[in-house]
Amino acid sequence: MLVGAFIAGQHYSRTAAAQSPQKWEYQIVGCGVGCSGQVAQINKLGAEGWEVVTLNASNRVLLKRAK
Repeated sequence: MLVGAFIAGQHYSRTAAAQSPQKWEYQIVGCGVGCSGQVAQINKLGAEGWEVVTLNASNRVLLKRAK
């Protein structure tokens, strides 16, 4: 009985999540070679909830955080 309630709860959570997709906001930070000059700025953004997604070939860092 307890297992059935647990599974039903998981199903409800997944259904509710499917109806309300997570919303994100993005930011792009330009970097010099290796981003060494921007580490402090990226750390500050990390403390504000931003997460680095990728560093592209143009030395730009893409960050995201939940809205």
